[in-house]
Amino acid sequence: IAAIERGDYDLLLMDVQMPELDGVAATQRIRALGSEKAGLPIVAITAHAMAGSRQEYLNSGMNDYVSKPFELEELLKVVSRWTGVAPTRRRKGALAKPEPPAIHDERRLSELEQIMPKREFEALVRSWVAATSARLDRIESHTGSGNLSGAQQDAHDLASSSGNMGAARLEALGRSLERACRAGDVAGARALAIELRAALRPSLDAVTTRFLHREPAAAGTAP
Repeated sequence: IAAIERGDYDLLLMDVQMPELDGVAATQRIRALGSEKAGLPIVAITAHAMAGSRQEYLNSGMNDYVSKPFELEELLKVVSRWTGVAPTRRRKGALAKPEPPAIHDERRLSELEQIMPKREFEALVRSWVAATSARLDRIESHTGSGNLSGAQQDAHDLASSSGNMGAARLEALGRSLERACRAGDVAGARALAIELRAALRPSLDAVTTRFLHREPAAAGTAP
């Protein structure tokens, strides 16, 4: 209710079963706002699919009703009905977990390579490799013990430094982990730590293979 008083929305999906103030009472409060906000389309989202429930919610001031669990297409049709926005056609399976970002976007490091002395640049890359490995070790320790505050800080640092190095997948996973820690999601944080571990070696290899150069062998020595 406070959010609607502060901002403008096209549609409200109203959970019916909520603590403190249920969806029916919340709808009635919104309808009593006495402004154009009172006419906001409200759709009930509920697992209570008993006979008569739909009419009960409509009588309370809601505009429509979707029963959980629902099919995506059903929800999109209801959203389209009240917003005028046509539902996007999606191929089967399009809502599966999105593809993760590429392991590495070398453009970022290429820019640094062009403006930094070679030895300083390679020292920077080596420093990042070592620091990233150490941060992930700490993240695994923190998430294992439930220390989300510590994991959040290391995730933030890992994501920021990985972004600077073009390690796109590590950056994305680090940001997700940071959000999970902030939300207090211990299980989610542990799962993301596992994903980070899986992405670590390919990410480090992509950076070191491309940007760390071997010194040429001295004349007369074995390669």
